[in-house]
Amino acid sequence: MALWRWSAPWHASQWDNEFGPIPWKYDHVRQRSDGSVDFILNASGAPQLQAVDGTPARRDGLWEAEVTLPEMRDGMIVAPLWLYNSDTRDEIDFEFAGRKGLDVSIHRYVDGVHKSKTVRLFAGQDFSGRTMRFGIDVDSDAGVIDMLVDGEVVYSFLRSDTGWFVNDPLRPFMQFFPLYPEDAGFVYWAGKWQGMRAGEELRMTVHGYEYSN
Repeated sequence: MALWRWSAPWHASQWDNEFGPIPWKYDHVRQRSDGSVDFILNASGAPQLQAVDGTPARRDGLWEAEVTLPEMRDGMIVAPLWLYNSDTRDEIDFEFAGRKGLDVSIHRYVDGVHKSKTVRLFAGQDFSGRTMRFGIDVDSDAGVIDMLVDGEVVYSFLRSDTGWFVNDPLRPFMQFFPLYPEDAGFVYWAGKWQGMRAGEELRMTVHGYEYSN
C-alpha cells in the first residue's frame, strides 16, 4: 500500500470526511509486523481503509474480518466491515452507532431513488475492546444477504421482503470516525460526539481479512 497508488489491493484514505469533523488520514492506518492492522483515531485524523483496483469487486461470496473493536463512544461510527460500489452506491454495512447498538443495513439506488433497510441489533450492549469476526455472505441468485457475527447469522436481508436487492460488484471497507455533533440526525442515530483531548487516541485492530466463494 502506498499513498495514491490505486493499483494496489488497498488504500488508506487521505481527504476530508463529509460526515464528521475529523479528516481521513493515510498514516492513521498502520500495519504491524505480525500482519494485523491498527486503525488510529485522534483529534487530527480518522482511519479508513478501502479495497481499490488490486482487489477484484465481487457480486457474490463471503467477506470476513476479525477485529478488536475500539472503546465505543457516543457520536462515533465503528464500521469494522462494509461493502461498497463507488459507481452505483450499492452498499452493505456493519456499523456500531455510538453506544446504541450494531446497525446492519443495505442500500441501493433504484431508478435514481435511494432504497435502504437498516436493522439495529444488540441494542444497548457495550462492545468496547471485544474481538469479533464479522461476515457478509451474498447469494445474488437466491436473493439473500446473511450478516454473520462470530460465525452465526444475526440477520438476513431477503429480496423477497424488500422487493429490491444489492446487485452490483462490491469491495470491502473498514473505518471508524466521529459524526458532526451539531447535526441532529447524526445525534439521533449515534449520540453526540464530545471531542477528543490532545494526545488522546482510540484504536481498532483488524487481525485478518478473507474473501471466499
